[in-house]
Amino acid sequence: MSDDSFILFQAPDFEGVAWQIAETLGIAPERLVALAGDAEASALRGRLDGLVAAGCRRAILLVPAAIRAGCEQALAACGAEATGYLDPQATIAPSAAIADTAVIMEKAAIAGRARVGPGALVDAFAIIGFGTEVGAASWVGAAATLGASVRVGKGCRIGSGATLSDGISLGDGAMVGPATALAHAIPAGAKVDAMRSRPLTKTTDEIDGSLSVSPYRPIGGDILLDDEMKVQMTRKYYEP
Repeated sequence: MSDDSFILFQAPDFEGVAWQIAETLGIAPERLVALAGDAEASALRGRLDGLVAAGCRRAILLVPAAIRAGCEQALAACGAEATGYLDPQATIAPSAAIADTAVIMEKAAIAGRARVGPGALVDAFAIIGFGTEVGAASWVGAAATLGASVRVGKGCRIGSGATLSDGISLGDGAMVGPATALAHAIPAGAKVDAMRSRPLTKTTDEIDGSLSVSPYRPIGGDILLDDEMKVQMTRKYYEP
């Protein structure tokens, strides 16, 4: 596969994944094409011509949903096409359906009758439960766990270590933050984050200095509150 493949990715979000795939497949560094921002998608044609002329015809595409269509059009204009990647250390049940352009990373586990849509990324150690559907161009972060019969819409992003309970659904473009435990459906475009999942009802004078503000994840890492710290955050479950 590596003889005619290259990797097109957006930095910095997908850089680590891109380099890991390149190492596994033996893709040379010069065949990694980094996009620094959305604006580059429209000017991508010129950057691809040299790779296609060198015989590279298939691109592993690691970009957000917002620019994926533009990148695919640029590939087609150059005579190339998007392809997928299944890591040899991933575990995929025989009855699972993985789209040709999906990317499944190492130690990910895809249960029976699960479906992973075109352009979706399931990162390392993530678990996709029985009968769960991951929509096109969605990103399931490393070590995230999706229960059984979960429905993830198109272009969603699920952070590393997040947990989605059985049977819930995410509308298109929804975002779930890292380490968030989600037990109910959220609509299209909604953002849910463990850091914002409960209202802060106490002042710094009332919070024990040994406790973090968030019951799920500490602010800025493993730090402790002291009397001089000011907590000026309005937290809500949905963020427009």
